[in-house]
Amino acid sequence: NAALVLGFLAAMACVAAGLAFFQTKKARAAEAEAFRQQQAAVEQRDRADKSQRLAELSAKDALTQKEKAELQQLLAEKAERAARSLAAKGERLETTISGVDTYGFLMQSGTAYMTQGDYRNALTYFATARFTSEKPEAERAIAAAKQGLEAEKWFAEGELERAEIAYRATQRGFPQDTLFVPRRLGEIQFARSVFEEKTRGKNPQDIQALSLAKQQILTVPAALASLTQLQSLDLSNNPVAHLPTWVGRLKNLRELNMADANLSGLPREIGNLAMLERLNLVNNPNLRAIPVEIGQLRSLQELDLGYCDIGTLPGSLGQLAVLTKLSVANSSLRQLPSEIVECKALRTLDLSNMLALNFERSLPLAFRLSSLQGLNLSGNRLAQAELLSGISNLQNLTSLDLSFNELKSLPPEIAQLKNLKTLSLKYNPLDAATLAQIRAWLPGCRVEF
Repeated sequence: NAALVLGFLAAMACVAAGLAFFQTKKARAAEAEAFRQQQAAVEQRDRADKSQRLAELSAKDALTQKEKAELQQLLAEKAERAARSLAAKGERLETTISGVDTYGFLMQSGTAYMTQGDYRNALTYFATARFTSEKPEAERAIAAAKQGLEAEKWFAEGELERAEIAYRATQRGFPQDTLFVPRRLGEIQFARSVFEEKTRGKNPQDIQALSLAKQQILTVPAALASLTQLQSLDLSNNPVAHLPTWVGRLKNLRELNMADANLSGLPREIGNLAMLERLNLVNNPNLRAIPVEIGQLRSLQELDLGYCDIGTLPGSLGQLAVLTKLSVANSSLRQLPSEIVECKALRTLDLSNMLALNFERSLPLAFRLSSLQGLNLSGNRLAQAELLSGISNLQNLTSLDLSFNELKSLPPEIAQLKNLKTLSLKYNPLDAATLAQIRAWLPGCRVEF
């Protein structure tokens, strides 16, 4: 029994010793972590103090000799910290991408993007490949991708000669032929031939109207900028993704049709078209924004943005003093800009199929456009008659389309629209009594249901 007791006590002593060692190790680790965090906090405060001091010295107009030396020292320390941070990131990147034939994988991926004409992603892969192994092949691939980016820029601007030179340089600089370059060269030649065919035998200064519609061109030749007397330009039904910046040089342009294209944006230079009266951008599903320079088109009378992915309109829209027709139908517009009430000449407003529009905020603005004669609110799932209560301000309204909504009634203010000639209520859940009441309110109006 005594032996068993002694053995048990010895075992307990060993366990106690182990626990004591573990607790001591844990305490030392916690102490070390606390010290590390304390040091980090001190360093962070020190960096903050130095950054504040650097800002103070940089803001001063006149520095003493001592302050100049201090400023140089702070700038040197800041540069050193940035270099250390960059080096650490480089080490982490190298550790992350190191592996079996990483270089080959990156070069192969970059080549795949080159064949698709995605030079930006190709450049990223080639640059990363060079980081893993500085081989001449990677350098040549990087140069070719940069040349491809340059070629794409000229192609978008319609600078066909420069684009062709850059694409050919891309093909020469890259060791493997791509399918994209020959295709681009063919598209360049096609766009050039279409323009030449449309202008052949004509004096550029005599051309006032030009239609390149339905030609399937991907770029607008820059030679078109020489048609300085052009008043009407139709580029509709072409998969053109960019309207070139040189369009702003067509000072006499009065009508520009870019309907059913593939525009992703408009250049700021469009604001230079001071004579422009009609701008048709309908059905450009990738067009998500309109530049503020649109407000410089002081002669603009008609603007069609239907079937575009536009979420907002710039407030400069209110500067269009002679705008008579505006359509944002089937767009992604969320709210009308408050400045729209400055469009005193607006006669027709199409807000049909605007499921993203905030009608509680937008309709009161529309009802302040007292010059309106035609208003289309169809296809908006409107269910509350109260939303239309301010419509009595539109005393010049002759046509109102409320079809394809969920209205069960209309507000009594409708009766005040004495000039209303046509009211469409098709596909609304209106009962016979309500329709009879509406007809009684508007005896001289043709009510469609």
